[in-house]
Order: sequence, then structure tokens, then C-alpha cells
Amino acid sequence: MDGTDHIIEQHIRVLLVEDTGDHAELISSFLRIKDQDIEIVIAESADEGIEKASSDNFDLILSDYLIGPLDCFDMLHELENRGISLPVIILTGQGNEEVAAEAIRRGADDYLIKENVFDEPVRLIRSIRSAVERSRLEHALRESEVQYRTLVQSMQDGLFVLRGRNFDFVNPALAEMIGSPVEELQGIDLVSLFLPEQRTAVDAFIEKAWDSEITQEREFILTGTRSEPASYVTVKLSKSIFNGQEALIGTVKDITRRRLVESKLRETLEKVELLSITDDLTGLFNRRHALSVADAEVARSHRYRHNLSLIMLDIDRFKEINDTFGHLMGDKMLKKVADMLVQELREIDTVARYGGDEFIIILPHTDIEQARPIAERLRKSASSLRLEADDGTVIKTTLSLGITQMSAEKETLTDLIRRADQAMLAAKSSGRDAVVSES
Repeated sequence: MDGTDHIIEQHIRVLLVEDTGDHAELISSFLRIKDQDIEIVIAESADEGIEKASSDNFDLILSDYLIGPLDCFDMLHELENRGISLPVIILTGQGNEEVAAEAIRRGADDYLIKENVFDEPVRLIRSIRSAVERSRLEHALRESEVQYRTLVQSMQDGLFVLRGRNFDFVNPALAEMIGSPVEELQGIDLVSLFLPEQRTAVDAFIEKAWDSEITQEREFILTGTRSEPASYVTVKLSKSIFNGQEALIGTVKDITRRRLVESKLRETLEKVELLSITDDLTGLFNRRHALSVADAEVARSHRYRHNLSLIMLDIDRFKEINDTFGHLMGDKMLKKVADMLVQELREIDTVARYGGDEFIIILPHTDIEQARPIAERLRKSASSLRLEADDGTVIKTTLSLGITQMSAEKETLTDLIRRADQAMLAAKSSGRDAVVSES
């Protein structure tokens, strides 16, 4: 799969809010060239962006962080006031960890540096398609939930009366559910209608209803007929008086369709949740989830005085790999490094793609002395990785890693990331293929 493969194939309309004309034209041009299914509409100010988003239909907003005197959050706040909710990707002229964290907290789907986007437009396309797919799945989930509620409310229940365990009365809805005429069900043992492996449980369920003054409820599976497959049902039993004699009044609700809808809802929800925390190229957690996990670990470290270490790393000379062998080979290298990190790290550790060729590793219950051998193991494993280019050239790689640990009770996640990043830069400055600690 190359970098331009589509996550989704539908047409996508993007509102680009950018007050620098050259940047707007450059971004829209390479998107048109790289992906003809992405349509770009440009707004040159926050006010114009608000009006266009209010009067037209878009799948996503791609916005510069600073739009004239305003930042993009002012525009997004106004759109929220107008009831307009769209996935958002924020572009900025330079990296800023505090702005990135604020963007994620405010619900942005991604935060990209323009220079990186201009170097690798495929990264922006991938981010756009991932955000739009997640948004469309969430919309489908909401629609499914409405359909689910409507379905549940419109179901017709079967009704029956038992003498002992046998039917004394059956309504047409239950007869239709079972697949037999009403008259053929008179006197039939209720237990016989369920799967053989469930009949002992059904019998105990009936006995409990006879012995209790409380309504009993449980799910079972009807055996079904040749024309109708087995169905899931909820059975309720209550002790009462029928025609002057003690009896059990029961209802049967067919929940087969509900079960199917619930299953589809769960699958859709799981896919939405997975997309929201996963980097689609490497399969690792994404930056958003990494910040969330790290924030929780910092709070836990403060509360319980647990050790916490952080590793920031990137691939040495990654840009040269892209420039020499193409972005497809660069993507393969990213995936190979990601797989190695997963293989080498412990179950308690969290590894994520932080952006571009950078990765972040969160090491709970780990001090800096324990983190060093972990980082060294990753460095050595990376140096043994090999990729072969189309011309037969063997591509090697190394990593530069920076380590830091929680050093103060009031230290924030931003402090921790900044020090780990400084350590990583020091590793690069020392000649690459190195581990540097910053305590």
C-alpha cells in the first residue's frame, strides 16, 4: 500500500481557512494533484470561514492556527455556538507542544507543522481521510442508535399463561414467533420450545417464578423451525390469577434483531474508538492518545509518588531515506521501526507515533536508571533493521533517543516532554545512534 492509498473512497469537501495566499494556493494545489477526491474551498479569514461553514456543507476544516488577529479556536468556538460540528486539522508554522496539547484538548483531530506538510503532502492526505472516516463512522453510529431505539419501542411481545409448565393461553404474536398455530400450542410444555442445552435452566427459571412474588426475567434461545431460524428472546414470568386459578403470566420479546443491531453498534463503536487512538500507518497509538495516557500517568505519579520515565526518539536521517528512495520506502521504515518497538517493549509501556518520524514511549513505574537499558536495547535493535530498495540497495537505520523522568512533584507533562525532546536533540548532536539522559 503506498502513501496515497485511500482509507475511504468517497468525495471529501475540505474548508481551508488560511490568510496567507501563497500557503493556501500551495496546499490546495498539491491536494488536488495528489488526491482528486478531495475538493478544497478556501476562506481567507476567520469571518469568511465561519460564513462558508455556516452556509455550505463540508466534511472537514483545515485551519491555520493564527488567522489574522485571531487563533483558530475563536473561529471554532463561534461555529460550535452555531451548532456546526466538523472534524478539524490545525496547521501551524512551527511546532509548539503547548499549542498541540491545547488543540487536542479542544477536540482537534490532528496538529501538523506546515513545513512537514509541504515536504510530505501524503501525511496531510492521510490525516484528512482518517479524520473524515472517523467522523462518518460516528455519524453512522448515532443514526444506528436512533434506529435501535425505534426498533425496541415498536416490538410486539408474545403473551402466554402457564399452568405448571404448560400453556393455558397463547396470543397470536407468540404463536407467530414460535411458528405454530395457536391451537397447536395449547397444553404444550414451555420448556420444549428452547434449545436442549438450555432446558434445565428454563425449568429452574419456571420453578423460581412459582416460588417468588417478584417478576423473573431471563434471556433464552427458541429452537426455531425449518422456515424460521433459532431466535433470541427475553422471557418474563409473574405469578398471578387467571380464570380464578393461580397461574404464571408470561411475556416473550423477540430480541434477535436487537441483538444484531447491538452487535453492529458494538463493531462500529469499536472501530470508531480504534480509529480515534490509532496511527493508521504504523498501527501504533497516535499523538492524541499518547498525550492522554501520559497526562494520566503524570497525575498517577504525583498522587502515588510512582516513578515515571519518558523516551522520545526519532529515526536518524529519515529525510534522506524519503528523498533518496521515496516516501513509500520511508513509510516502510516507519512501520518496521514501529513493529520493533512493540516487540521490544514491556506490556506496561505505551508507545505511540508522535509525529513524522518521532515516537514517544511512556514507562510507568520506571526510573531513569531502569529506562536506560530499555533505550539501549531499542537502539541496538534498530541498528539491525534492514530494508531493500528496488535497485537492491540495503537501507540501514539508527535511532537517537532522549530519556527523562519525573523530577518534581509539580512538574507538568509539557515539562517532561520538553526535557525528553532536548535529550533526543542532544543525542543527535552527539553523532546520532545514541541515547542521552536528561534528568
